[in-house]
Amino acid sequence: WDLLSFLEENDMPEDMRIVRTVKRFIRIILLLTLLAAVMGALYIYLLPMLESQKVQSYDAYVVKRGSISTTNSFSATISIASSETHKNTARATSIREIYVTNGQGVRKGDKLMLLDNGELLKAGLDGVVTEMRFDTIDWLWNNVDLIQISDLTNLTVSLSVDEYDVRNVSAGQKCLVTIVPTGENFETEITHVDRVSSSSGQVAFYTVTANLSVPESVLPGMTASVTIPSDFAEDTLILDMAALAFDEEKQPYVLRKNDASYQKVSVMTGL
Repeated sequence: WDLLSFLEENDMPEDMRIVRTVKRFIRIILLLTLLAAVMGALYIYLLPMLESQKVQSYDAYVVKRGSISTTNSFSATISIASSETHKNTARATSIREIYVTNGQGVRKGDKLMLLDNGELLKAGLDGVVTEMRFDTIDWLWNNVDLIQISDLTNLTVSLSVDEYDVRNVSAGQKCLVTIVPTGENFETEITHVDRVSSSSGQVAFYTVTANLSVPESVLPGMTASVTIPSDFAEDTLILDMAALAFDEEKQPYVLRKNDASYQKVSVMTGL
């Protein structure tokens, strides 16, 4: 509704047009006022009635006696612990014969490669041929990397522990290693805690290592998580944390059911 169009389209005295326009505005204002009053009455009287219909319900939890423990969990990586790289140590030569193939498992003392200068390369550890760079047709300069043997069964788990948690980690502690890609779990223990920080940021981090024997499904470079037990409480009262509430002073309490009502009971939390 356009006031200017209304005045132009109606052929009547100007004072009558103004009076009619004012009356329409007054009617609109009265309708809006009445609507606001109705909404206010609904809010004041009807809403409390609806709220009173609600029934407060709670989940039930039972206090038990037993043992409880906490753990710390860290991200980790899997790496090779033992490997060796064979070279031709004499003058330039060529390869006369190769006894193994890439990816083949070998035992300590197995023949690997025979060179034309008479050098016979043998495995110095049990492992797998993880790299072979040359073939029998290749000419070799002196001191060239020829073949690499890696132990893929006995690996190392490395994790970084920050300055706040490192005091709770020590050599000999039991831990659980979870390989993320495969979901496999392995129990082992911490073998070394580096007391020199491996970072230069605002928070110091320390390298912690553990040995791990794995099947073929676990490979170096895979990510893992390491869980280390932290604290332990034996023969104590145990309650689900969801049962706790906190007052204005952030003190914990629970609601103990007493017939149809609930009693607020302050509690002292432990581990």
